[in-house]
Amino acid sequence: MKKLTVILALSFISLSSFTTTIEKPDKALIEQIYVMLDDLPIEIAEECYVEVKLKINEENEIEVLSVKAKDPLVRKVIKKRLDKKTLAIPLKAEGSYLLPIKIKL
Repeated sequence: MKKLTVILALSFISLSSFTTTIEKPDKALIEQIYVMLDDLPIEIAEECYVEVKLKINEENEIEVLSVKAKDPLVRKVIKKRLDKKTLAIPLKAEGSYLLPIKIKL
């Protein structure tokens, strides 16, 4: 019976993640994220593309849900820079966002 409970709980968790709505980020959010990511303390050999999935809560705080990048150091630094940070300019609506980011040399 314990195995069945765990499987059902995992099923509900995975179903709830599929129902999350990803909203298009507005210009104010994009600008604030780029300011937070300005002057990253990493050296990269070539341009890299990063996909950041984040959520903004009612306190206007960023919660990083995932960071997709080839380089694990880039993932770690970006998550550390954004996670649990409060936005300077309040947004109109909270929600989940998917931000494609290009890191240049």
